[in-house]
Amino acid sequence: GRSLQVFFDEEVSKPLNADTWIGTPLVIQEEFHIADMTLIDSTRQWVESYVNPVDESLKKQMSDPNGMFTRRIPMKGKAGSAAAFNTVEYRSAQIGSAGGISNGRGLGRIAAMVSNMGRLNDTKVVSKGGIQKMLDAPKIAFDSALCMESSFTAGGICCFDETPSFVSWKGGKWFGWGGRGGSAIAFCPDRNLALAYTMNAMHNDLLGGRRLDKIVQILNKEIV
Repeated sequence: GRSLQVFFDEEVSKPLNADTWIGTPLVIQEEFHIADMTLIDSTRQWVESYVNPVDESLKKQMSDPNGMFTRRIPMKGKAGSAAAFNTVEYRSAQIGSAGGISNGRGLGRIAAMVSNMGRLNDTKVVSKGGIQKMLDAPKIAFDSALCMESSFTAGGICCFDETPSFVSWKGGKWFGWGGRGGSAIAFCPDRNLALAYTMNAMHNDLLGGRRLDKIVQILNKEIV
């Protein structure tokens, strides 16, 4: 068998010429300049400056130092410090849900492939049927890590249309995911559109935050 790192590299990154890794090899870490991550100071700062509509139950979860939200989302401290994210060990870790390292171009090429139902130009990565199954049957459920309702498809992809924390995306049904600070990968097979945004300054917003909102607002104006 192949490790997650090798599989993703051979089946996705290299065919798409995308600078994206899940478990970044040492040779890549030495060859590329990977920007160090920075974090906000405290959970309280996050809550007090949060601008998206948040109900009281979520605010309570975010403020609880022993709550699921705080324990699952790294904050200030040894385990979740900026230094921890910037180590060779962390960047080498093959963590599918949180270990990806990429730039906007690389992530965008992956998003474009999914939006085009498994192909990018002449390169086929996934079958059309595989993409359809991945995006099928979105269901809304309570996310215990984020302490909020989210809609996920059969393939574990977030359906933005049915997730309250995301801004309104126009032009069709959008799928993808976002990270702390506004980073995002999004694709809309209905319109063959894709979007990707990466940054190294991890701002207060977790999903659909201020940075991403501005990009989506511009995108919405251009969609007829």
